[in-house]
Amino acid sequence: MAISDFVSLGNAVADWLARPTDTALAARFPDFVTLIEEKLYVELRAGLNEIVGTLSLTSGVYSPLPTGCLEVRNIALVGNPYITFQQVSPYVQDGLYSSGDTGNTGIYSVVANQIRMDVSVSNPPTPFTAEIIYYGWQPLSATQTTNPVILKYPSVYFYGCMAEACGYIMDWQSSEIWGQRFLTAVDKMVMSEANLQHGGGPMRMQQDFVGP
Repeated sequence: MAISDFVSLGNAVADWLARPTDTALAARFPDFVTLIEEKLYVELRAGLNEIVGTLSLTSGVYSPLPTGCLEVRNIALVGNPYITFQQVSPYVQDGLYSSGDTGNTGIYSVVANQIRMDVSVSNPPTPFTAEIIYYGWQPLSATQTTNPVILKYPSVYFYGCMAEACGYIMDWQSSEIWGQRFLTAVDKMVMSEANLQHGGGPMRMQQDFVGP
């Protein structure tokens, strides 16, 4: 069975467990997906979960980050001039702009999942449009049925869900076997994506799969 989305993943897990009519197992399937995505996206930083978007911001005002943002890679002011912003701590940001220091053309800080940007160009537009590149969480669900990870590396989702499902039915030995397959598949995925994006050595994920 080809796995490419939320439905085909759920069907594959039920078929491999020989429980295609188990409604209790099917009801827990979204939880299995959520649990493995926590392990996956907390550490995954690759082109697979890299997103380019825009934000409408006002200098000096906190605004919410995009939904699912895990880490900001780059922010730039779109227009003339084109300004790339530097991330600083809130303390440094307050000190620079309260002292009237305009040596930095653009800085930002992130607090409580919100972003504050300050621009020191003359007469900046208000609000202004900023381009943001960030690592994002693109979770699978019945409404968001696919994402780049399952399309390119379906085994990552399948092995992870099998591990969680076996744990749910208390087959701890099988859960551990599938869990190791999940970690191996993730490690290979991260290595492949790191080489594709950076041409360097592999990035690693913490191997903390929960067993019995």
